[in-house]
Amino acid sequence: MYKASIAVLDGYWQWLRYIKPTETGWEAEVFPKGVFKTDNIETLVFYIGQYIMKEITWLVADALDVCHNDVIKNISHMRRSGGRDVTDARMIIIYILYKKFSVSQQMVCSIIGYKNHTSFIHARSQVENVKELLDKRDLVYKRYPFLRDHKTICHE
Repeated sequence: MYKASIAVLDGYWQWLRYIKPTETGWEAEVFPKGVFKTDNIETLVFYIGQYIMKEITWLVADALDVCHNDVIKNISHMRRSGGRDVTDARMIIIYILYKKFSVSQQMVCSIIGYKNHTSFIHARSQVENVKELLDKRDLVYKRYPFLRDHKTICHE
């Protein structure tokens, strides 16, 4: 069974509607529609993290008007049909997950479909240094400000 450190919950608080112990373990509700129940907190945190990473891919794809399925497909497929917009969306997702949510390089690569760390490193540096990507990143932040600022709650 996969487990995650409860220390990473600090980066997820804005997504949590509640997290509580139950008679049989733990339960959490995560924005927008995720409800998770498990027998230990580490597994619960893992499920929450996976859910949030997938939600972020949906939000970035929506903000940049690209197909979510194209963003998460295998990278070799994307070279044939993804195009620049999909590549840019992947780079911005990597940047947000790594910089704002402290998601590990390995976890980000598994979500996005990158096969090695060099693609990940290149994507991160591009978002920080290429004006067009900075503009697209800012467009995502304008549409979903809670992705920029951990003080902003993404649900009411």
